[in-house]
Amino acid sequence: IGVAAMGPRMCRLGGEIADLVQVNWMNPERIAWARQQVRRGAEGRMAGLAAAEPEVASYVRASLGQGAALRVGAEAARYATMPQYARTFAAMGVASVGIAAPDPAVAPALIEPYLAALDETIVRPVVTMPAAESPDLNDVFEALGVLMEVASTFAPAPAMES
Repeated sequence: IGVAAMGPRMCRLGGEIADLVQVNWMNPERIAWARQQVRRGAEGRMAGLAAAEPEVASYVRASLGQGAALRVGAEAARYATMPQYARTFAAMGVASVGIAAPDPAVAPALIEPYLAALDETIVRPVVTMPAAESPDLNDVFEALGVLMEVASTFAPAPAMES
């Protein structure tokens, strides 16, 4: 069972009944807060669940290269029009969260706090998709370039054979 949660009641409910709590649009500090709420709920956890408390997972929006901050900010602004997301941003005192790295070389360091705060991290690329019916080829290549850069930067390392 998975529960999507952003506020304290859903986080606590997830702690009571879920195997996984999926948080969204949170910085590492807010994820730590959500995990505390999940643990509070786990104090009244249903019998028969596999673990003493659920795993906590989240999307981490990431955009790399020129315009990265604008892309992540625009995505956050769309979500901030919905009350539940606006409350989460307000509670964190930010307008956006995620990874916006004009220099892709710094991106691995930027994701470390998320990896430390989460049991499962889902990197979600943020690109500006061409809006035109027949987009300019340069716009298409730019979007593909960002997707490929995010994929190669955050791809899991191959397993080492012993």
